Amino acid sequence: MAGRWLVLGKDGRLTAYARTRAGLLRWTETRPGGPDWTGPDFFPVPDLTHLSVAQGADTYVHFVGRREVPKGDGPPAVDIVHALQYQTGRPVTEWRSLGNPHKDRERAVRFGVPVAAVSASGRVHVFARNAGRGLMLRREGPTGKWEPWQDLKGSKVHDGLAAVAHASGRIEVLAGGEQDVMWWRQAEADGDFRQEPNIPLRVAPGTASALETAPDRASYYWADPDSGGLVAHRPGGWVIPSAAHRPGTRSRCCVRCSTGTTARCWPTGTWTGRSCSPRAAWRTSRPACGGRRPASTASAPRRSPSTRTAGSCSP
Repeated sequence: MAGRWLVLGKDGRLTAYARTRAGLLRWTETRPGGPDWTGPDFFPVPDLTHLSVAQGADTYVHFVGRREVPKGDGPPAVDIVHALQYQTGRPVTEWRSLGNPHKDRERAVRFGVPVAAVSASGRVHVFARNAGRGLMLRREGPTGKWEPWQDLKGSKVHDGLAAVAHASGRIEVLAGGEQDVMWWRQAEADGDFRQEPNIPLRVAPGTASALETAPDRASYYWADPDSGGLVAHRPGGWVIPSAAHRPGTRSRCCVRCSTGTTARCWPTGTWTGRSCSPRAAWRTSRPACGGRRPASTASAPRRSPSTRTAGSCSP
């Protein structure tokens, strides 16, 4: 069994969900605040390899899964499926296939793990990595009919996407890559997605999550693949280590600019020089990218510059 979620219904009761290879398990509070629960109720979804759970402003719970059906004559058939629960404790609807943008089964089997977000208007948005390691989107149209798969581009996208729906109705999504973080957002609710400049940091695959922490502003959280520490980042701001690094590890503390030189001393990122203490996380080095800041920190407040040169970290 893998994957667990907890949501709050309109009636104040909590519901817990867990995925198994055979389907979905559900536990429901008998009254708000507990302590008693019913369940588990089982909803069969054979060959379900992954599941994403998203709740809309109307409190409807949406389930988006990746299904991998074995075939005796070659690769399994992979598609994305969707179901819905309207109220706490009520049945789950029929699971409907959203298909796969790849018609060739060799490529279709490499289609990635979906993540879902629901706009304020109730339109479900499904994101997943494609076989070429770009980002794909499929979403409900204004009438409820599903639109075709859309290629949002991107490069070397990893599974483990993080999506967030703001109270304003806008949605944004973050994807880790080989050396950079990629993110897309809407300029307006239910509008088109625009890819923003990459953030020169790395994400341990499968660890990213997102929350709206200010009006129309998302904060992302993930594990640093080098130190193992938990990192918090709001695009346009500073990277903040939120939990201790593993004992005995050192932080890779300088993040490269688009030119490949170093410009910031942070506890994560791409750094080809020596390591330094996490204590250096709050100081900056002098800009080393032609006098410009990295794109991901262009709007960040200025901090006192370090007296050391770029590529070293002040304690």
